[in-house]
Amino acid sequence: MKSKALEFLSPVVRKKLKSIGKNISMARRRRKQSQKEFAERCRISITTLKNIESGDPAVGFGLYGMALHALGLSNDLDLIGAPERDSLGNLITESELPKRIKKSKS
Repeated sequence: MKSKALEFLSPVVRKKLKSIGKNISMARRRRKQSQKEFAERCRISITTLKNIESGDPAVGFGLYGMALHALGLSNDLDLIGAPERDSLGNLITESELPKRIKKSKS
């Protein structure tokens, strides 16, 4: 049964997932691994790997992580949602900073 959330998935997110899938596919091929070999290495089915490489949004995030780890690219996962890369969050925080800070009486 497919998630209802997939019906409302933004085209931007769909495009980014397709790009991630394409990148995983390219990295696998650069390492000269067949889909069968790589799927076995990731302990997933070839069908699941094909879904990952096509950017299928129904594939669990953890499986994308497993594929990236098998490629030696799991450090890139640290960049997802990293606070220092959150431009909007940084702008909001900055706008809420006090204009002046009163000295405390001690």
